[in-house]
Amino acid sequence: MSKKSAGHDTSLEHSLREVQEGQVLKLAGSHFTVLAQERKHRLVHLNLEAEGGGQATLIGVPGARVRLREGMRMAHSPGDSSTEPVAGVDGANEGGPSMIAVLIIDMQNAFFEDPVLSNRREGVTIACNELIAAAQKRATKVLLVKTEHEEDKSTWTLNMLEDDQGFIFRATAQAQFVPGLAVKGLPQMVKTRDSAFLGTDLLLRLRNWSVDTIVLAGVSTHNCIAQTAADAFGHNLRVIYAAEATASENPEAAAAVQDILCREYRQQILPIAEILDRLMTPLKGQEVLS
Repeated sequence: MSKKSAGHDTSLEHSLREVQEGQVLKLAGSHFTVLAQERKHRLVHLNLEAEGGGQATLIGVPGARVRLREGMRMAHSPGDSSTEPVAGVDGANEGGPSMIAVLIIDMQNAFFEDPVLSNRREGVTIACNELIAAAQKRATKVLLVKTEHEEDKSTWTLNMLEDDQGFIFRATAQAQFVPGLAVKGLPQMVKTRDSAFLGTDLLLRLRNWSVDTIVLAGVSTHNCIAQTAADAFGHNLRVIYAAEATASENPEAAAAVQDILCREYRQQILPIAEILDRLMTPLKGQEVLS
């Protein structure tokens, strides 16, 4: 059920599944008319058209919350005199600019041995590179997070120990980043568990960088991405999932867990175009590098 927000905000909240064709989403200060809504793999896909031309796709779980703001009007089709409120997705940086860091998680050969992920490797790699390039132009921090284990079992997970079968050992081909990923000059961090926070210095790095929002990219959405996102909420960090730059070998599980995280923790799934727009908008005192 829709509800009014507290304070002076008179906006109404709805779930993403309720957004309809013809409504106008407000994303990072720009308006996008919804051309169509589709359901694919338990996710809502909104085909959008920007005010100045150009199209984009917004992908999210059905339960993600969006705002219909009173007092704002829809764009009109020719000859259409009707008016409607404008829908606006709550921005991670609402109320002021965010300090963002991009985390590229587990883009390693071992994880793309799975046939489902293998088919997504090229597209996810391209999307990750787009994020990296945009972040570097804005001098935004990027961290490559990778999983590595020791052969002596000292770092193995419970299921590895029970099966007596290790995985993704340090200095092996499995542990290498996938071909084509833009890794040159970027800092790296090793983890041994699904969450990038567990047993690492990730929180210290983010605090040193004054980060309050992280953009997550890589694999797998329902495991390492989701565990990292859940722990980020525990540290009062906002989370944005890069839709085209994440993938899972189990899309249904990924959609289910993101539904919970977006609904309960107010996290967002945004298309690359929207994230790039945020990354290319300089903060006060920053310049976008050419």
